[in-house]
Amino acid sequence: EQVSCDQGQTVVAWPSRQVLAALAIAAAALVAIGVASIIAGIAAILLPFFASLAAVLTVGWCLVFSGAVGLFAAFRRHETWEMASTFGLSVLAIGVGILMILQPFVGIVALATLIIAWLGASGVLRLWYGLKRRREPGAIWMMLSGLAAFAVALLLWFGFPFNAIWLPGVVLGFDLMLWGALLIVLSRKPARASGADRGGTTEQSS
Repeated sequence: EQVSCDQGQTVVAWPSRQVLAALAIAAAALVAIGVASIIAGIAAILLPFFASLAAVLTVGWCLVFSGAVGLFAAFRRHETWEMASTFGLSVLAIGVGILMILQPFVGIVALATLIIAWLGASGVLRLWYGLKRRREPGAIWMMLSGLAAFAVALLLWFGFPFNAIWLPGVVLGFDLMLWGALLIVLSRKPARASGADRGGTTEQSS
């Protein structure tokens, strides 16, 4: 908030109490969600089978819901090919979702396969990018991370399908923990911003 003075100066006022209170509430909410995410992530790592089962059921219901929305949107298309493609993809999503809900173990194996494929592909891409940029700073770390991801993918593939029961749950747990830590870090930004604004400054207007 800026207040102009008669002497040609602009005084930057402090934020109002309502703004500070809103920032404090937002920061507290981020911290609460972040802590809850970290706790949920630890629980998922300690109980990977139940976490994998929950992840599969969640993905299945999301596919069913998105497929139902797609069916509704398909009949609103004007072009025949758009209607047919949307209808086909929606029916496929609903079918896969129902299969994951009725046969969760099949869904767990499918998710584990996707995770292994993603690790392998991302490792190869990072290794290729690091080799391409090997003369630039940080390229060695890109190549090392690519090798690590590809090595993990190979280890998981050799242990497949016995590791499929716990793999999605562990990945979900680490993702929840990282997300929670990120929210806690972001919760500190509003506090820093309000603290910086408290020191009202006076600037000479031109």
